[in-house]
Amino acid sequence: GGGLWSLKVESGNTQGCFPGTATSNLTLPSEPGDILQVSGWMHQTYEGVGAWIRLTPTNDPETVFCEENTDALNWILITFTDTLLVNENTDLQVMLDTGLTGGPMANWAYFDQIVVQKIGQMLKGDVNADNEINVLDIVIMVSIILSISDTTPYQLWAGDMNLDEIIDVLDVVILIDWMIHIPTGG
Repeated sequence: GGGLWSLKVESGNTQGCFPGTATSNLTLPSEPGDILQVSGWMHQTYEGVGAWIRLTPTNDPETVFCEENTDALNWILITFTDTLLVNENTDLQVMLDTGLTGGPMANWAYFDQIVVQKIGQMLKGDVNADNEINVLDIVIMVSIILSISDTTPYQLWAGDMNLDEIIDVLDVVILIDWMIHIPTGG
């Protein structure tokens, strides 16, 4: 980020070449509900061609969990945060992509200080994502069951207490039972 580069990747082009990419596997698997922050410095050498940072599963790079890009010609810090809705112990990779240029013309993207860090964990049962499990979560789950409201991927993950990929009355019962048996501080 201080004007020096640590990785230089050449772009692909629209004449049939694939985009230039570099990947790095993360050392620890991710868990459902992990809140990850991705950051790094990057820039391009050709205006209008985007350089991308993507977070993907190592075994399925076409599935993108989160991404950000820039076509800046000077170093710029990119930071983004996302909650991962993944299976247990999903292996992730960072993919740096330099995009495509027209014709045989080359473009270079520079990347520096790419960091992925876990900054939090969402709670199973916290359907409204307020970091608390309470009656409001039950109300949202019931409205989902009654088809009063649409379900987001996060709500499906948080409300699916028995891991059967649907929210139903059994999930509400499990959450209520869990809430009754939560030890209180004091």
